[in-house]
Amino acid sequence: MSRVKLFVVSLFLFSFMLCMLGVPTQAQIGPGGDMPGAGGNTIGAGGNTPGAGGNTIGAGGDGPSDGLLTLTPLVPIGPRNSVNVYEVFNATPGGEVFIIRGFEEGERSNLICLMINLDIIDFELENILVADELGYASSTINVRRIGPRNAETLYMQAIDLEECTKSNLTEYDL
Repeated sequence: MSRVKLFVVSLFLFSFMLCMLGVPTQAQIGPGGDMPGAGGNTIGAGGNTPGAGGNTIGAGGDGPSDGLLTLTPLVPIGPRNSVNVYEVFNATPGGEVFIIRGFEEGERSNLICLMINLDIIDFELENILVADELGYASSTINVRRIGPRNAETLYMQAIDLEECTKSNLTEYDL
């Protein structure tokens, strides 16, 4: 078994064990949130940043409506813009979405979905999300703790594993 496949299987099993133990691994609140009249999304205990739960993001609206898998640009929510939230729209309801990141833009084949070329060279798996019944998922990332010191831009992209489709490429200036 290749290292990539072993890594993906290990992540899946780890996530499955956490789920069975009842440990939240990411926020899965749909557009509109659970705060009536707020127009935002409440991010729970999820993401990669411990203690980031309970933040209300005033995103407003229901996101893109063109039906294409969409990854939003990073929105700073933490001190010194180090903690950022990102959202995925129009994923397969109930399906897994891989979030990849890297520091160099360019076309790259992959072992995740062989039918598509991704837009990040030497990408790393950032997160695995599960879309809700509306095809929405979100999480957080601490951008100050990743990447080489000389990196200027962080690129991110979502991959819908059920449909084997990729999202737009997002950029974040470090």
